[in-house]
Amino acid sequence: NFSALVQQDKSYVSLKEQLVAVVPVLAELECKTQERIMQYYDIQSQIEKIWSELSEHIDQGDNVNIPATDEHDLSARKLNSYQAQLRAMQR
Repeated sequence: NFSALVQQDKSYVSLKEQLVAVVPVLAELECKTQERIMQYYDIQSQIEKIWSELSEHIDQGDNVNIPATDEHDLSARKLNSYQAQLRAMQR
């Protein structure tokens, strides 16, 4: 009998209860993802601005390339790398 099995297994949690528990966690993760994306865009725009300023001071024959960014890599390590690059450029 299924109901007897459910009553015996105290760890049983319905899918609806699991969903109620998971939704707030997913919303928080989505918020953190959006915050990190905004940090990336902010840093990238600052780097591009500095590269633009630098290119004005370099001979027209020299090529200045803005470092490529991977919009799909939102890791903390990659963000720290961009922040370090920005700090070095600001100096």
